[in-house]
Amino acid sequence: PPAVPFADANIMAPYSDGSLIVVRSGSTPRQLVLSAQQAMSSNEVVGIVLNDLEFNLADRRHLYDHDYYEYYRDPDKRKT
Repeated sequence: PPAVPFADANIMAPYSDGSLIVVRSGSTPRQLVLSAQQAMSSNEVVGIVLNDLEFNLADRRHLYDHDYYEYYRDPDKRKT
């Protein structure tokens, strides 16, 4: 159930081992996520799921290029 502004999540919290926060990418304000996390402080937040994320090939190429560059730029920082 929604954690903010409803109390349903807090009512159900004692009956669970932890809470999972689901966040819609590009839609849910950061402050609302922090408020939800604080509202559920009586129960452990075990994770946050980022839902509806748009990720295209251009984004992947940029990340790959960055990692490739960083790997060969400084041989002393390579993971073995």
